[in-house]
Amino acid sequence: ICNHTSGFLQKYMMDLTQYQTNVGTLLTKGNTLLQAGDLTSQQEQEVKGQVDLLNQEWEDLRVGAMERQTRWAALIRFSH
Repeated sequence: ICNHTSGFLQKYMMDLTQYQTNVGTLLTKGNTLLQAGDLTSQQEQEVKGQVDLLNQEWEDLRVGAMERQTRWAALIRFSH
């Protein structure tokens, strides 16, 4: 069970790293749109809202993943 949990944890963290790249790309593109100044006021508000929402949700997911990783590592240590 420990090897299975450890493998799952490694895959989970690798997946998060991959997603981080994608999220970073989306945030950069959103900010580029905002800085270009080609959007209407309404479009700018919508893009800013989506960028802020994505950033907050990603941060919440990242913090939760780190907390889970810490708990899993502790469980693995105590099970040996």
